[in-house]
Amino acid sequence: GFAIPVAEVKRVLRDLMSTRRLNGTWHGIIPSESTSGSEVTVRDVEAGSPADQAGIQPGDHIVSVAGRQIQYAFDVERALIDKHARDEVAVRVKNTQGER
Repeated sequence: GFAIPVAEVKRVLRDLMSTRRLNGTWHGIIPSESTSGSEVTVRDVEAGSPADQAGIQPGDHIVSVAGRQIQYAFDVERALIDKHARDEVAVRVKNTQGER
């Protein structure tokens, strides 16, 4: 037998379940999850993306997307699975200035 590192499995699952591949939506958030898996931080935001236009910044912690609590980076994609391009989606983030 052989072992596959869990980080590699998570990366592949995120790629496979990316809403960009499934239904053409694009949010522009590049997430980074903590090693404990209890928090997702915005590592980067693609310029001109919906996330950029909404004011989401690198360093923001993603609290919820479309009403779903976010613990893992994969949860962001899962919350968007049934959304379509141009759908408005509520995203709650927190940072040093509070939660919005």
